[in-house]
This record gives sequence, structure tokens and C-alpha cells, in this order.
Amino acid sequence: MKEFLRKRLVCPVSKAPLSLNDDLLSAPCGFRYSGNDFRVGLEFSKDWSVGQSEYESFEKRWLEMVNQPEKLSDLDKETADVYAEIKMCGDVLDVGGAYGFVVKQAGLDPDRYISIDPIDMNWSRLREYEHINAHYSICQDVPRIRGFAEFLPFADASFDFVHMRSCLDHFANPKLALMEAFRVLRRDGRLVVGISLEGSYKKGLAGLKGIVKRMASKSPALRHAVELVRHDHHMFHPTRETLGELIECNGFRIEKEVWQQAYHNVIYLQAARLEELQVSS
Repeated sequence: MKEFLRKRLVCPVSKAPLSLNDDLLSAPCGFRYSGNDFRVGLEFSKDWSVGQSEYESFEKRWLEMVNQPEKLSDLDKETADVYAEIKMCGDVLDVGGAYGFVVKQAGLDPDRYISIDPIDMNWSRLREYEHINAHYSICQDVPRIRGFAEFLPFADASFDFVHMRSCLDHFANPKLALMEAFRVLRRDGRLVVGISLEGSYKKGLAGLKGIVKRMASKSPALRHAVELVRHDHHMFHPTRETLGELIECNGFRIEKEVWQQAYHNVIYLQAARLEELQVSS
């Protein structure tokens, strides 16, 4: 386990330091965690569970689809304009970060980056996808752990940036996820949220969904994947107004917005962490 990750890990529930006992990380409260799995085992809604299961089954089809140099290059170009405006640096936590491709796309330091995602994103499974493996080789050794945005297993004030791309509207509890982001950010830290706003699905789908829709007619193997993305498992559909309210009511001040050129109604917001979080019911 990389030192950068190890020294930041705490129990995702109690936030107490962890100790290594019999190959398990143990917290004083009695919770124990094995390997890189810090999911707390709490039950979320049925809709969330169904959606999560379908996204996990979709992963292999997506990897097969983009395993071509030109498609991988296009994938990077889709966010190039965003990361030219929003420049992350320092210690970065990527919530819902999957394999950590944003390290290459945003020019991050791989030694100061952690991805956390409920899905197991083991790099070894990419060995069979030679183009992906080569294109994103810089991401190969970044720390990737399993966990929930609502229960981050990191100590207070551990990061300079928390990055959330195409995931906030999938969280079981977005408000709690933002409160956790506030907690793990340093005093002058920044939150970056990229999301598709209400109405965007009529003219184009964000991120992986957009690629699937464009390629579906060319690959019969993707028909099932298309069916998956037609199902709506988002926990909420934010407008620009409701997204701004959600972020600013949970300890942040929005200081920059960037509309992604590649898709209709996809926005990225950068928000500064305020000095104190006032919790309201």
C-alpha cells in the first residue's frame, strides 16, 4: 500500500485511525477492513442498488468499445477544454474516479492522487485491453480503493482538491457526500463537480453514455449496453439552480463554472471550501 494512501486512511464510520492486525485494518470501534475495500456495508435504496449493479455489468462492454487509439484520444479531448480552465494540483481525491484516467486527462501528479469508487477497478483486468493499458499507463499504479462518497475513509484535511465527475447525481445521499468532501478538504481546498444538468439527455448524453449511444449502431454487441443506459438510475436531476444550492448549502462557495463543449448541458463547477460548515436539517 502506498504511503500516500496509508497515512490518510481512517475508519469510514468512526473516522478513527486504523491499525494492521492479521492482514486486516482494524478500528477501535471494532470495524475491520480487508484489502482495499472500505465499503461500510450499509444498505442504500433499491433503485441505487439496481443501478450500481447494472453499471458494474456494463464496465467490460465499455472497455471493449473504447480499446482503440482513436477512441481513447477522443475520450481525452472531450474534457480537454474543461481541465484547461479548471486546473487541479496538489493532493487530489477523485470520488467515483474508477481507474483514475483523469490523472492523464487533467495532468495530475499520480503520486498525489487517490481514486475511490464502489466498483472494484483492478488495473490487472486491463491487461487484455492493450490500447487502454498503453494509453493510460501513467495511471497504472495510482491508489484505487472501494468505498462510498458518503463514508470516505480519509482523515480530516487530507486533500487540496476533491473531484467528482459524472457521479454526484448517482450518490445515495448527495448532501452527505458533499459534507464528507468538506471534511477531507484542507482549509483552502477546492471541490470540482462535473455533471449533466436537467434537460441534457435530449441532445446528448454525458461521458460514457454519450460514447455508447454514438457507437451502438456500429456494434451489435453493445445493444445490451444501450438498454442499460436507457434506464434512469440517477438519484436526482439537478438544474443549474438546484446544483448551485446543493453545493453552497454544504460548505462551499462557487467560484468558477465551465460548460463542457463536447456535450449539451454538461457543466463543471469549482467551489472553494468555506471556513465552517453550518449543518441544517
